[in-house]
Formats: sequence, structure tokens, C-alpha cells
Amino acid sequence: MDRRIGSIVSLGTVTSSSRGTHLLKLDDGDTILLKSTSIDLDDEKFKDKVVEVKGVLTYNTGDKPVMEVMNIDIVDNQVAETSSAPVWKTWSGELFHINYRDDFTLEQSGSSVIFSRPVVNETNVEPTDDGAKMNEEKDIVSIAVEKKSDGESLADKLGVNTDESSPGLSLGLVKSKIGIQNLDAYKKGEQGDSTLVYYTEDDSYIYTISFEAGDKDNQLVSENIFYEMLASFELGQGLNNALGEDSTEAISSRTLDVQTYSESDSQLNDENSTDSAIEIIDTQESGDLMQYESDTFGFVVSYPKNWYFEGSAGNETGIQRHYEFGKDPLDESPAVVGLDLLSSVPVSGTKVSYGGREFTKVVTGSVEEIYFKGENRAYRFSGNLGNESLLMQMASTLTEK
Repeated sequence: MDRRIGSIVSLGTVTSSSRGTHLLKLDDGDTILLKSTSIDLDDEKFKDKVVEVKGVLTYNTGDKPVMEVMNIDIVDNQVAETSSAPVWKTWSGELFHINYRDDFTLEQSGSSVIFSRPVVNETNVEPTDDGAKMNEEKDIVSIAVEKKSDGESLADKLGVNTDESSPGLSLGLVKSKIGIQNLDAYKKGEQGDSTLVYYTEDDSYIYTISFEAGDKDNQLVSENIFYEMLASFELGQGLNNALGEDSTEAISSRTLDVQTYSESDSQLNDENSTDSAIEIIDTQESGDLMQYESDTFGFVVSYPKNWYFEGSAGNETGIQRHYEFGKDPLDESPAVVGLDLLSSVPVSGTKVSYGGREFTKVVTGSVEEIYFKGENRAYRFSGNLGNESLLMQMASTLTEK
């Protein structure tokens, strides 16, 4: 029997028993679908409680796992405390620093730094005299540093043809940007692959950053964590020179904010706005959502379940971070929704209200942009005009931590 710990949330109007009627929100931000013919999942005693659900999980290709719930126990305070959300820390060395979660084990081997954490694959069990034993695998993130030979470049090392007309795609490599410094990099592997590798360089060294998923059937959460680590990667001396190579000093999720939104920036309710009237948008639900949580940049946003997402450094002035969300792998198809972390909101635009919040809407040709001003920065959701309902729904779910 499978078991999970989290909080039960009703899906409201969703009644399909084959897909689940409720969500279980796990501590790591992931969710699974729940259904039950024997237990009332709406029972008030489970409301706003941390619970342990037991049942049978079914994994469907292209869909979230669904559990047929057979038993629910309310978790006591002691158990809840031991399963609290992991804390992000920083590792800082002479050549680079990177953030990692405290549920990872840190190991230094020669010129490499290796982060690993156990993950449990409950779909692959071994029978024992005491019953089923769950196999434990590990997520592994490693950073290897190699000194360059005289005159050597990363392209030389990888054998990449630097001719713009043939940028090395035959090698399975694509150009990318990584880290806080928007570093030029090459990426090998696609989102959803069990192994991803990024290569970048400075004047003297080549850096190989690799990720290997422990539970290859359910690796979305692990990928999210890896991309958060990759987003924090920075060459040069660490945040604090005194930290040393093996520092585990906890850092605030705000530490890496390059810019923050201030009251002197453009305001959503500025009296000079081109439209003083508020447009009320009536949208329909866009289906089940799942959460993406960024501890590095301190926000949470929901997006359609089973979609792909990818984050990268902002490539324009005033953009701290860029995210893309889409139905298909983003290496193969354009994103449906873009999300940018900004330093300000434009003054001109139409004020709109949705979900009890006010936004600024800007339409340019066939592209629509929805801006939201938070406590720490501004956020821009963008996409085609036909996706306005989805843009508004995602924007309304964004919360800062």
C-alpha cells in the first residue's frame, strides 16, 4: 500500500472518479490526485490538517498519479515538524557558488562537488519476509571543474562547430543561458530526460553541471529542484568570502534578488494610467493546476498540470528571471505562457480585476501581457490573445513567500 503526507484540497466541480476528486498537496510542492469510494474526503476533520493517506497509486502516462484512498490519519505535531519543508543553503568556493536544499548530502571529490538526496520509488518494490520493501534511489547533481589548456575554449572541448549556420546541433547540444550571470552555456538532453548536462566556462576553467534523476518515473519535482539550483549558479567568489568551500550557512530566499520593486517605480493604480476604468474579465477554468515554487526568488505560481516549464536568466535590462510554460517539451515547441520577473510595471495599460486582484493589461498586436505588482518585484505573464483566460488564471495564483 502506498502512503503520502500532505494536505487535502477539493477540486470543486471535478467529479470524474477516474481522474480524482481531490488533490493532496505534498511538502515539496508536488501534488497527486485522490479519489475514494469508502472515505469522505470532504470530511471537516481533515480540513487544514496535515494527513497521511494510504491507498493504491495508479500511474498514467501523461497524467498525474491517482490514489484510491483506503485510509487517512491526521499527522500529529511531532511528525509534521519532522516533515517540514527543506531549507535552502549555499555552497561557496573559490571558483563558484550554488544554492542547494538541506535534504541533499554534500560530497567533494577532487575537482568535483556532488549533491545527492534519496528519493523513494514506490512503483518498484522488492518482496521481503516483512512485506514490500521500497527501493531507494538518489537524485544527483554534480559540478565538475576542469582547467583549460592554453588557448582552449568550451567549443573546442566539446567539438562544437562555431559556424552560426551549424551550431553543433548534430552533437545533441543546444545553446543555453544559465545562472544569475546569464552565462553562455551548452545543454545536452531535453526536459523529461533522466539525465541533463550543462557546460559553461570562464577564462581558465570549464564547468560541467549534470543532473541525474533517481526516480525516473516521477521526476518532475526533482527537475524543479535542479533548475532552482542551476538558476543560483554564479562564477567568482561566493556571497561571503568568509564562508569557505564547505559552508552550509542558510540564506534568505531574497538574497539573490538582483532588483526589487520599490514604491518609486511605476504603480498599477497610477493616476496617469491611460485607462481609469477597471475592466472585469470573466474567464473559465483552464483545468487542473499544479504548483511551481521558487525558493531562490521567493514566489509560488500554478500552471496546467503535465505542462513543461523551464527557467533561464533574463536577457533584457530589468528582467531578473525568465520562465516558459508549454504543453510540449520547450526544446521542441514554443512556449504558451512566458513569465518574467521585473523591476517595474509600465504606467500605460488597461487596469483589469480578476480574483480580487488588480493587474495591468497591455496588448501589442497578437501578444497580450498581464502585469502584477508584488511586494518584492513585478511579474509579467505573456502569451497570445487567445490565451487570455489562462494568463489571468495563472497570474491570479501567484503569491510571494
